[in-house]
Amino acid sequence: AVPRPFRLSPLATYLLSPAFFALGASFILVYNVKEGGTLQAIGKNLYTTPTGVSNLDFLANLQARIGSFVALLDGSAFWYLGGPISAGIWPRAFVAAAAVLVLSVVFRRDARGAWPQVGMLLGLIGLVLVQGAFTLSGIWPYHLYFILPLPVVVVAVGVYWLGGLFAHTGQAGDVPEARRLRPEARKRMPVLASVVCLLASGLLVGQSLWVDIQYHRVLAGTGGISYHSDAIYGLASYLETAGDSSPIAMDWGIKTSVQVLTEGRISPLDVYAFAPESDPNFYHWLYRVLQEPHRLYIFHAPDSTTFPRFDAFATYARGQGKRPALERTLTSRDGKPVFLVYSAR
Repeated sequence: AVPRPFRLSPLATYLLSPAFFALGASFILVYNVKEGGTLQAIGKNLYTTPTGVSNLDFLANLQARIGSFVALLDGSAFWYLGGPISAGIWPRAFVAAAAVLVLSVVFRRDARGAWPQVGMLLGLIGLVLVQGAFTLSGIWPYHLYFILPLPVVVVAVGVYWLGGLFAHTGQAGDVPEARRLRPEARKRMPVLASVVCLLASGLLVGQSLWVDIQYHRVLAGTGGISYHSDAIYGLASYLETAGDSSPIAMDWGIKTSVQVLTEGRISPLDVYAFAPESDPNFYHWLYRVLQEPHRLYIFHAPDSTTFPRFDAFATYARGQGKRPALERTLTSRDGKPVFLVYSAR
C-alpha cells in the first residue's frame, strides 16, 4: 500500500507556525533579548538617520525607495563606475510582466490556481519597498540587492506565461476564443509563442549585455569615481609597506576594502563612529591610539567623506601634544585626491 502523506490539520498549522518561525529566528531573537540591538538601532533612527533621512516623511521615502528599485533594475545603480548607464527595458518589462501575472490569475481559468505563488512573489517585493521607506542610514539601491532574483523571476514567468497564452490559443479546446480562429491560424499560434518568447528574452539579455560592456569600457578609463575608485589599490599597497598592520580608518568604506585587497595582512580599525558628529567613544578610541606613535590615520578627501572627522582629529591630537602630518595622498585617475594618510607624532 502507498503510504499517505503526513498532513497537519488547519488548527495545528496555525498553532505550530509561530513556534517554527520562532525556532528559525531564534538567533536574532536571543540576541535582542540579551542586547536589545535592534530596538536600540530603531530608537536612534526613529526620526532622522545619520545621513539626514527623515523617517517621518514616509511618502517621500517610499518614492525614493521605488526610484532606487528602478535604478537596481536598469543598472544605473552602478553610476560610481563612471555612468550612469541604464537598460531602460528592464523596469518596463517588470511592470508588464507583473501585469501579465495579475491579469492571468484573475481572468485565466487555467492560471487561477497559481494566485498564492504570484501573490507571494509580488507581495514580497512590495513589502520590501514599503518597509524600506524606513531606514537606518540612507535610501540607496544597494539595500535592495538581496531581492534582485525576485523581479528577474517575475519577468521570466511573465514572458513564459505570455508565450503560453499564444500557444494555448492554438488549441480550441483550451481557450474558447480560439474557436473563432481558422485552423491554419491556430496552428501558427505555437510558433508565434516561440517567437514572442525569443524576442522578449533577446531584448532583455541583449540590452543587459550592452550595459555591461559600456560599464566596462567606461571603468577602464575612469577606474571608478570618488571613494569607489581604484585608488584603493594604491592605498593597500602603501599600507603594506608603511609598517602599521592596524591603521585607523577615520571614515566609512575603507576598512573592508583594505582587508580584502591585502588578504587580511592589513586590518584597519574603525573609530569614526557611525554618526553625524563625533561622540565620546570616538575620543576614547582616539586617546588610546594616539599613545602609539607608529599609527597611521586614513581619511577620505573632503569631497568624498561620509562622516567628517578630520577637524576633530586634528584638534584633539594637538591637544595631546601631537602634530598631524600628511604622509601620503592617493588620487583617482583624473588626479583628484581620494585617500589621505596622516600620522600624529
